[in-house]
Amino acid sequence: MWTIFGQDHILRAIDQAIADGALAHAYLIVGSPHAGKATFARELAQAVNCERAAQPDLRGPCAKCRQCRRIAAGRHADVVTLAVQEEEGHRAILLEQVLPALHLASLRPYEGAWRIFILDGAEFLNQESANSLLKTLEEPPPNVLWLLLATDEERLLPTIRSRCQRLSFRAVAPEAMASALQERWNASPEQATLLARLAQGSLGWAVRALQDPTVLEARARALDRLAELPSASLEQRFAYAAELASLIPRERTAVRDTLDLWATWWRDILHLNVGSLQGIWNQDRLDDLRQQAALFRPSQAAGFVQLILQTEQYLDMNINARLALEHLMLRVPVATPAASTAGRRPD
Repeated sequence: MWTIFGQDHILRAIDQAIADGALAHAYLIVGSPHAGKATFARELAQAVNCERAAQPDLRGPCAKCRQCRRIAAGRHADVVTLAVQEEEGHRAILLEQVLPALHLASLRPYEGAWRIFILDGAEFLNQESANSLLKTLEEPPPNVLWLLLATDEERLLPTIRSRCQRLSFRAVAPEAMASALQERWNASPEQATLLARLAQGSLGWAVRALQDPTVLEARARALDRLAELPSASLEQRFAYAAELASLIPRERTAVRDTLDLWATWWRDILHLNVGSLQGIWNQDRLDDLRQQAALFRPSQAAGFVQLILQTEQYLDMNINARLALEHLMLRVPVATPAASTAGRRPD
């Protein structure tokens, strides 16, 4: 059975396509980080190769047969994952990764009914690899399934997007996520409520935070550093920019997660500055947020959120990470308590 939660619109469509023998040859699976795209891709690979797929009451993979077990263990000869590589500070899925996959696609599956190629981070296909893949997508061989996983689909060539059937992962509502965390993962009501709020619709993040205490510990450290930035010296800010930039080659996702966290923090400050508690993400740090909201005008908070989002775009475009982060550090808002309190409305 499927383990993906909150994406019934996708599961219904795929179940019907499998039952009708009408699977597309390529799917573009889009959604936020930690939304479950990779888990779904693996389970879809299991479902189309499952030895019990003929059972009329089975939805998704059985997870017990030899095919399902080998795919789950990453040992199936017909399931190939192409991941983003770091090369001289740039991220890409390279031509030398794609060419062997294209050769395999021309051959019959070895041990299953379908050969599956999972491109995790498909938006990072470089020009050469994208053009090579395009030729195969235009003339797809039988019993081959391409699964392109992307967070920013707009970076993909329009010609590739047009040759894939799009499956969009939706953000899971906090109430539904909290219920799932309690029912499926035995979270306490307090844990479930907090994590569902912090996860911003990403159940995968919430489950990881529930099972690994270091996730919330890292978040707390990142927020502590963030709270210090407005009063930090320029030298301290640049040192922090250099620290983050040094992580890019091996932990780019962690840097992106940090910037996403900053964006939620400054959005929360903006909400408090205009007198609204609706939509506050970081509920567990409400006292800290109130203290900082008293120091900034709404325009400062809103402007810095835009700068954070712009910095994320620069990093995705492989612009020099240190320069992009130093530019962000230069623009950290300066506290102006008199200006902020003058324009605020009471809660």
